[in-house]
Amino acid sequence: MKKRIQIQSPFRAMQSPKRVCCYNREIIESPTRPLIHQEARVWLIEGGKAAVRIQGRMFEICGGNIVSVLPWQITEVLQVEECLQYRMVMYNYEYFNHLIKSLYHVENEPFHLTRLLEQHSVIAVNEKQKEDFDRYFDRIQEESGTECVLSDTEGSQSPYLVNQVVSLILEIIRCGDSMDKRRGEGTSESELFAYIYGHLNEKITLKQLSQLFYMSESSIGVYITRTTGLSFFDMLNEMRVVRAMDFLSFTDLKLEELAEILGFVDSAHISRVFLERVGMNISEYRKVYDLVSDLCNIRMDEKNYEIVAFIYRNYSEPLTAKETGERFQISVKDLNRILRYFVEKNFSDFLNYIRVNKAGELLLVKEKSILEIAVEVGYASEKTLTRNFLKYRTMTPEQFRRQNLGNCSRTN
Repeated sequence: MKKRIQIQSPFRAMQSPKRVCCYNREIIESPTRPLIHQEARVWLIEGGKAAVRIQGRMFEICGGNIVSVLPWQITEVLQVEECLQYRMVMYNYEYFNHLIKSLYHVENEPFHLTRLLEQHSVIAVNEKQKEDFDRYFDRIQEESGTECVLSDTEGSQSPYLVNQVVSLILEIIRCGDSMDKRRGEGTSESELFAYIYGHLNEKITLKQLSQLFYMSESSIGVYITRTTGLSFFDMLNEMRVVRAMDFLSFTDLKLEELAEILGFVDSAHISRVFLERVGMNISEYRKVYDLVSDLCNIRMDEKNYEIVAFIYRNYSEPLTAKETGERFQISVKDLNRILRYFVEKNFSDFLNYIRVNKAGELLLVKEKSILEIAVEVGYASEKTLTRNFLKYRTMTPEQFRRQNLGNCSRTN
């Protein structure tokens, strides 16, 4: 039986977990067990030689190589011919993915950062390119300090530091595009975690994964448990907790609201899972990391989280994408791009999703008519509610009411 794969901590830095990136130096002297990374990282290999497996693909890495690992990818050092020495930058992938997409949406063409970095897991650079990468790492080290020596530099989240990390990521893509890409034969299994991570806000099922990866539902469940020690649903919760951390840091959304947005069953579910995974309850987490944010003077762009919270809190108002975009001084196109990234839905789908969920709660109140409920959640007519209810619940409001009230009666 294969051993479980260790899941690495989601925190980037020991002193300040909310930092957008940190710098370190590391060595690998012998083969390692497989490791699932919860945070993205870039290695600049300075010396040594080793055989490494990344997402099921085999690479021979040595001095002058750049290694890029994304969240929920699996790495394993299979053989070390010479001690591997490297510099490492670990960064908040969620933050930089959105930032780069916002900045470099050229000629209305979508910028698929995840796909591009997956194609450039390992690249070999020439001497001139190596000097460029050294400069990026030097500047990031100067701004953030060195994690392994507990540097006094608290890691000011300055625009300069953020710019250097963005430049580092884009340089990896540029250098990779200019050379013959070194590809290996990945397996469908190795892509499971990356796919799940990229679709957390959707209702992911084993049946859906089975159809996408041509594996039976039982095989997927067994693979996840064998690999991580977690069940399929525990794995979903593990990933959702990491995303919940950002929402807790930058919004005042209530637990019930976060549970709905992030795919948890209810507030009790998100509270229980968060406590199990993080070791503190949600209110404690907010207090601790609000303090960390103040001490470190962290001022990440909170607008994206505010947009999600605004729509969620004002779903019953006659909201439009144009007016919402104007409120936050962004275009409708940018608004939809932000929402697709954070909640996997465009403005219209997210608004209707919230309204239908709220209508479902109100339908269990017998004295309210369907028209009254439609108006209360923001629709102008019963017909509009019915159309969207069919889309998201595959039944009419009346059918939903009869079915659920009947279940409640039988239970009572």
